[in-house]
Formats: sequence, C-alpha cells, structure tokens
Amino acid sequence: LLNKLQQYQPSVIGLDIVREQPVEPGYQALVAHMKQNKDLIAICALGKNIKTSIAPPPQIPANQLGFVDLYNDSDLNYQDDNIRRYLLSGTANAIAQTSHCSTPYSLSWYLAYRYFNAKGIPVETTNKNWKFNSTVIKRLQSNSGGYQNLDAAGNQLLLNYRNSPQIAQQVTVRDVLTNSDNFDPAWVKDRVVLIGITAASIQDDHGTPYGKMRGLYIHAHAVSQILSAVEDNRPLLWWWPQWGDCLWIWFWSLAGGVIVWYFPTSLPKGVAFSVSVLILYGCCWFVFTKGGWIPLVPSVLILIGTGGIVELRIKNEF
Repeated sequence: LLNKLQQYQPSVIGLDIVREQPVEPGYQALVAHMKQNKDLIAICALGKNIKTSIAPPPQIPANQLGFVDLYNDSDLNYQDDNIRRYLLSGTANAIAQTSHCSTPYSLSWYLAYRYFNAKGIPVETTNKNWKFNSTVIKRLQSNSGGYQNLDAAGNQLLLNYRNSPQIAQQVTVRDVLTNSDNFDPAWVKDRVVLIGITAASIQDDHGTPYGKMRGLYIHAHAVSQILSAVEDNRPLLWWWPQWGDCLWIWFWSLAGGVIVWYFPTSLPKGVAFSVSVLILYGCCWFVFTKGGWIPLVPSVLILIGTGGIVELRIKNEF
C-alpha cells in the first residue's frame, strides 16, 4: 500500500496504526521504507504513565514519530467526555521520564509540519505559540474561553470541527491497490494522507460536539484546521484575555442593576430583562460564528443576579 501511494507523490503520509512490536512478514521492509522515505510518520502513545504508554515501532527514526493521545474534559467535568482540544506538542524532557513514547510532537503537528516544509512554508515558535508562516496558533491557557483551571501544559489547539459528514476523501486499501473507480490519484498528489483502521472491532471512538468519532478522523480534523487556517485564512477559534471576560461580565452586571433601577413596575422590567438576554445570546452567537468564545452563562447569571440584589436593596429587604 505504501509503495503504491508513494507513486502518486503525497506530501506526507500518517500511519495511524499501532505497531509497538515487529510483525513479520514485511516489518523489515516497512522499516527500510520509512528510513528511505522521510515523508512517512508512524505513531506511539504517551499514556498517563509508563505502563499505559505505547512504544513506537522498533527501529523507526525519532523524527518520524508522532503521538496520538486525545484528551477529553472529564477531568474538569466527569460527565463531559467530549474532545474539544488537541495537544500539538508537549515538553520533551517531561515526556521522556514518564512514557515509552518520547516524541514531543503529535501526529497532526508532524503531518502539518512536513506538508508545509515541502512547500517551503516556515514553521517556528513565537512567544511559546506555534507559527505556521504568518498564522499563529494561540495555545490554550488555564482560563481560556470557557475553561477554568485547565491543565494547559504543552501547546493545545482548541478544535474547530468541520460541520460536514466527511472530513476528507475516504477510500479503502482495496480501492487503492486495485485502482478502483472509487479512487482518484489526484486526491493523493501533494496532499496529506492518513492511513488508519475504521473497523468497529477496534475500540477508538471518542466523544465530540458532533457525536462519537474515530480517533483517525479527529486527527484529520486537527490537520485540516491547521492547513485551512494557513492556506485559506479559515478563522481559528479565539477568546478574550481574562480581563476582557471580566469587563464583559461587569457590563452585564451593570445592565441588570440599571434595568431594575429604571423600571419600577414588573411588566416593563420583565420585558427589559428578556430583551437583554436575547441581545446577550445574539452577541455571543454572532461572535461564535466568527470563531470567538465569550462568556454566555456567567453573563446571564450575573445579569439576573445583580438585578435581584438591586431589587431587594430597593425594597429594603437586603
């Protein structure tokens, strides 16, 4: 399969299949192929510790390995197993001490890096953020967007999933090997190719905002997001700094107090609060369509809460 794909000149191939132990026949041919073709990336897994980590295939060069670990938000909310962020890279020294998988770079980062490298597009770091050409991927902080007390170690990307049933052209191994009508070599030339297993017998389903998704497809979404941000100017998800969130919430707190102070009777007051909530929701939704993540629920709570406190104060009940 790899030899066949190489004939069509892809920019890079990601092999999202675990091979921590040599499997013959054909393993030595795979090693030789990878050493000869630097545009092939294999995988390993960091795991939570040395026991749960998955080692890379033996003899595979370190600069052709990417980790495939995915992190959900269950550590912040035990009921939330959705994957909203993607670890692009970690700290090499810390990883090496706790895992058989010592690469500091993820599969998607390596695929994007090799793709841009083939096109002569520079990839570097600036202020601890990854910069692809002129596009800076802002790393998540512990309080970015809707997160609070997030473990923000490494460079994490806030995922912007594509709302489409298929992230990319998908074909089977048989389609490629038999030159099926379902396969077009133009889909491979100068592009990123991901090879993985989609059989239901292999447990690799993860929660996402769009339902359950195979890990292979999540990696594809991450690669697509980076490539589209650089080449198509597709907006990356963004958020305000903490002081911006505070000003926004303070404004709606002020609005709640002003409404109660200005409207003495219940009906106009209720209408004013309803209109304010609709305006707040509309603002947050509009910003979200532009890739922004600003506080909605805290703003609604502070709007109503401040209004209630001022109401009690006016009635001398506070």
